[in-house]
This record gives sequence, C-alpha cells and structure tokens, in this order.
Amino acid sequence: YGRSGFSQLNYNWSNTYFLLANFRVDQSSAFGGDNDTAINAGLGASWVISKESFLENLGWVDFLRLRASYGSTGNSRIGSYRALGLYSRNPNGYNGIDFANPTNTAPNSNLGWEKNYKFNIGVDLNFLNKYNLTLEYFRDDINDMIVSRPAIPESGYNNIQINGASMINSGVELSLTANWISNEKFVWNTSLNTSSLRNEVTDLIGIGSDFSIAEQARSQQIGFPTSTIWGFESIGIDPATGRELFNVNGGIYDAAQLRSNFNENDWSPIGDSQPDLYGGMRNNFSFSNFNLNIITSYSIGGQQLV
Repeated sequence: YGRSGFSQLNYNWSNTYFLLANFRVDQSSAFGGDNDTAINAGLGASWVISKESFLENLGWVDFLRLRASYGSTGNSRIGSYRALGLYSRNPNGYNGIDFANPTNTAPNSNLGWEKNYKFNIGVDLNFLNKYNLTLEYFRDDINDMIVSRPAIPESGYNNIQINGASMINSGVELSLTANWISNEKFVWNTSLNTSSLRNEVTDLIGIGSDFSIAEQARSQQIGFPTSTIWGFESIGIDPATGRELFNVNGGIYDAAQLRSNFNENDWSPIGDSQPDLYGGMRNNFSFSNFNLNIITSYSIGGQQLV
C-alpha cells in the first residue's frame, strides 16, 4: 500500500519576489511497520533582479533571477516488501505437499525511508537577446541509505537490509544556450553544459570495520568518495627479479611479500574514477525541412583500474 498527503503554498509579489513552501506525509508498505511513514518539507525563494529599477539602464540584461531552496525528500523506490520475511512456494514437496522456502534476506521491521536534505542556489541570466546562462550549486546530504549487511548465521539468513549508510553529494552545474541565427530560412543554436560532482561517505553501520563489503578495490570508507579506487600503490618493476614492487606505508614489497604480509585492511587510495568535469555540447541546424543535430560529450579527469 501507499498513502500520501501533500500541501503547497505559493506567493508572488509584483512578479519580482516569489516564495514556495511545501509539506507532505508519505506512508509505504515497502518499509517495516515500525518505520513506514516519512515527513518531508521544503522552502524555496526567488528574486527577479531584472525587475528592479536599478537595472533598468542595463540594456544588455534581458532577464536576471536569483533563487535558492532547501528541503527534504524521501526515497521509497527500493523494491516491494524489502522489510518483510518473504517465502517462495515449492509445489514439489514430500507426497506432493506444497512447502515454502524463506528467501536469503531476513525481515527487518525497523527498515525505514532514506532521507535526502537538499540545498540548491542558482542564477539564471538571459542577455543580448541571444544567450541564456544558468549557474547552480547543489548539496545533497543523504541519510539512512538502505544497504545490505551480513545477517547472523544462526538466523538462517544470508543478509539483511538496514538503514546503514550516509553520504554527501555536492557540485556545480553550468549551462549556456546561444541562439546564433534565427530567421525564416535558417536556424542555428548551440547548447553547452558542464558539471562537477564530489561525494563523501559520512557514515557506515553494521560492517565490523571501516570498509564496506563492496567489490574489491571499489570499497567504501568513511571520509572518502564512493568513486575512490583502493589498493596498493605500484611503483614499478624490480629490474633484478622482474617482480612488480609496491609501496605500503613507506615500505617497498614485491607481489609475493604483499600477499604474505598484507590484506585489504592495508589498502590506501590509489585513484578516483569520478571525472573532475563532464558535460556535452549540442548544435542544432535547421534549413527548410532539413534538420541536423551534432552532439558531443566529454569528461576531464577520472581514473580507471587496469
């Protein structure tokens, strides 16, 4: 089942100052009965600065707006009945009697909503009757993320779903649209965007160590991005033996010594797969009944494990 209640208030003063407030309550059977309700709210405001008298003489500014918002949202897209102890029906039991097998995931009546506290501030600028520019900064503080953890073996289950992680996403986004030519015969416009994204794991629960149980070399650790690549730092090949050498806490070891003396608890960050910048550009050309779109994308920075 799912139930929601939603309210919103909008205020507009002279088409210059805008205020929006919202409040909602959601209930979902995807979560445990002890924690199936989420309460969220948000507040946003914008100021159309180009409406102010002190900008009247700036003829090159067509539109200028400053906006900001803060609020919380919940995530319920986690699959059906993740908090319940589910069974699969087997019709081939003893003497043809049906029986049920429990799934590998243990029930958790305390499983609750993920919650995201979102902050955004941005500027929208249209100028010279040709260019549209948007610049935004965002920060998402995501708490109570739903993750899988090993269950107690005596329970008969392999794992359990819990609210066991938190992280922060933040970044800057820039987009620019230019209408170069626009008439009855020919249209040419260009759209360009670029973004940066940084994240940091702020909390991990129920793992028994500072590392998560993610795939090797992609593990998560508090204080580092989820895109961090973990491992041992390679410093080259020993010309005398042909063995690869590694730096571990200031000491130099070959591969055989590494396997004998160290494990994943000795890993250090050796890279980050998240690009420093990424985005794309689109050029659109229209002539009579002919349309041509040229789309390009790019990323700068980011490393791969090879």
